[in-house]
Amino acid sequence: MTGVQHFATSHDGEQFHYDGRLDQEQFDQMLMWCAERKASDVNVQSNMPVYAEIGGRNVRVTQRSVSSADVEDVVRFTYGENGPGQAKSGYDMDPSYEIRFQGISKRFRVNITTMRSGRTDGLQ
Repeated sequence: MTGVQHFATSHDGEQFHYDGRLDQEQFDQMLMWCAERKASDVNVQSNMPVYAEIGGRNVRVTQRSVSSADVEDVVRFTYGENGPGQAKSGYDMDPSYEIRFQGISKRFRVNITTMRSGRTDGLQ
């Protein structure tokens, strides 16, 4: 019996590269890049590179760390303008996020929470 394989069995080591800030267009492209590699649990944290589970391993998706400002923008893309304030007030949020890229539509579950990033608070 053959079936569709929903999860990756390995990762080729390739990383997603973006220029400048992680704006909404590049964030959407990164999510599609992850989806094409059958990644799960894409983790975007303040002042850290992006990681995702691919082939049962937690692998680095980006070479660069994502700034706190970019993570706050990601929260705005996925939740709304008041998202960073809500999270910093102690609210965990679980919105869904849908993108359309080159005729393909994908829906993602999102979990937003505060975290400690070095000596400052951040978002993930």
